Amino acid sequence: MKNGKILVLALIFVLVTGALFAQNPITELQKGVEDFSSAMAKALPFNSTMGLNWSDAYIGQIVGVPPHFGVGLFLGSTLLDSGDIETLAHAMNANVPGGFSKLPYPGFGAEGRVGGFLLPFDAGIKIAALPSLSDDFDLHHFMLGGDIRYAILKGNAALPKLSLGVGFNYMSGGMGIDIPGTQSYSVGGDTLTLASPKAEFTWQTLTLDIKAQVSKSFAIVTPYLGAGLTHGWSEAGYEITSNLTYNNGSPHPLADSDKTTINDALKGAGLEPIDFDGASGFSSIIKNTQWGFRLFGGLAFNLALIKIDLSGLYNFNDQSFGLTLGTRFQL
Repeated sequence: MKNGKILVLALIFVLVTGALFAQNPITELQKGVEDFSSAMAKALPFNSTMGLNWSDAYIGQIVGVPPHFGVGLFLGSTLLDSGDIETLAHAMNANVPGGFSKLPYPGFGAEGRVGGFLLPFDAGIKIAALPSLSDDFDLHHFMLGGDIRYAILKGNAALPKLSLGVGFNYMSGGMGIDIPGTQSYSVGGDTLTLASPKAEFTWQTLTLDIKAQVSKSFAIVTPYLGAGLTHGWSEAGYEITSNLTYNNGSPHPLADSDKTTINDALKGAGLEPIDFDGASGFSSIIKNTQWGFRLFGGLAFNLALIKIDLSGLYNFNDQSFGLTLGTRFQL
């Protein structure tokens, strides 16, 4: 791989793959995707909550002078447990660098918020998109989310602002890499062989987010603190495209009876079966649902009509942290 491709891949999963000749049990590959899906079920909903964590717990009404609204950008990263993807990495003959218990999962986007009318509420929306980078290294990302917050306290010289909110987020992504050489997996005493495969890792999540936030402005700074309860419907897995051959005494193109043998071995190990696409590849997508609880907070610097937010996040599900930096124009 070229250095640029390795760098981008390292930012996502730090899986640096070379020519593959080692043989691993097919059960290790499937155990790896189940661990991978479990890790993503914790990390994806947490990552999807980046953005719209504005310092002001309530920005005011859109009606009036001036009308209250804002637009801006955010950039940050949450962390992913490296231990939960080591099995999949090893099964793909890739490496997770040692010494790192957490790996970065970056996020970014554009965001906007508008004040409500009649009732003390505001509403926000965020979006991010990263198209495929190239044919031989396919990395893509999409995120769309929004929320509505209702002000329990609108704030004044003595009292802080306090709001309750609810939001929905959708996030999907994937990366594909061409793997040189030959990859083989053992199935009992038999062998499944993949010639120059292309591996595509995919993930997506839909989250319901309920949150509370308090903030108080002091001259040019606004400290804030919040808590969120998130329910995520997530899935993650892989798709491998390759000419498949099977050797149970003599090599031959993968047959239906061979697929049955492979899936029987997986079921016997208590693992999910593989979905085969004829003899041209196979895939496995594992679904997970999970509740998560997080804290978030930070400090905003108020520079006339420009606000700069520095936010920290903590995910109780896997004891991981996140950090975001946002800047926006806000009235």
